[in-house]
Amino acid sequence: MKIKKKTSFTKPVNKKIASKNVSIIIKKETKKDLEKTIKSTSSLSISIIASTNKPKYMNNIFKNYQRQDYNNKELIIILNNNIMDIKLWRKEAEQHENVKVFQVDEKKDLSDCINFGVSQSSADLIAKFDDDDYYGPNYLNEAIEAITSTKASVVGKSKYYAYFEDIKKTGLRKSGAENKYTNYIHGPTLVMKRSIIKKYKFKNMSHGADQHFLKDCLKNGIKIYSTSKKNFVYIRHLSLENHTWKIDNTKFMKGFTLLSSAKGYKSYADI
Repeated sequence: MKIKKKTSFTKPVNKKIASKNVSIIIKKETKKDLEKTIKSTSSLSISIIASTNKPKYMNNIFKNYQRQDYNNKELIIILNNNIMDIKLWRKEAEQHENVKVFQVDEKKDLSDCINFGVSQSSADLIAKFDDDDYYGPNYLNEAIEAITSTKASVVGKSKYYAYFEDIKKTGLRKSGAENKYTNYIHGPTLVMKRSIIKKYKFKNMSHGADQHFLKDCLKNGIKIYSTSKKNFVYIRHLSLENHTWKIDNTKFMKGFTLLSSAKGYKSYADI
């Protein structure tokens, strides 16, 4: 399926070459390597599904989508708050290509919203984007390269950067795999084959549905792969009201190595 109507595509990368190069590409983590091998080389279509119940994250959702240096993409936004003005969101959507906006009753939880978004997509791949995090320009490129060059049907990040708003510092998760198969990836970084999430839908729960999805995949022999720590930053807000995971910020921070505050988080994540 080709989503873009006005975009021409380069020839897809040779899979044999890709499989040899993918580990080198991600380990070197340089813009030059990415441009040579993964930048817009796949004809696979991908649907980004972003569910939100917070009007203030409109700009961030659209910026994350627009920033992606990958052509064959669409954005499916699910509004999960009954007072949110869908007309306003659809007006903004008109300023971008291939964006759909839907509204799901606020009594439904996040898993229902994601499953609904998948039902509205016919793309080859599904990417779950959180409304408040940062996704770098090569985020989709890296994820799609991993899916096409490994035996994994689900990819994401188990090692990643986080930005702590209260202390204005970036941290790097102490544990987590890079560029290898794994049992865990961070929920906001899920990218998967559409056939997989159609078969193993998110279970009906307000929190932890992504990890239950991963457990279902592992139980059924589906491989999960963690890409590099690059191209994504988890934004940890001061107020826990902005998070579905209500862990205390101080406790959460213990799992991270704090980096220099002189650099912005984008300088760590972007390739």
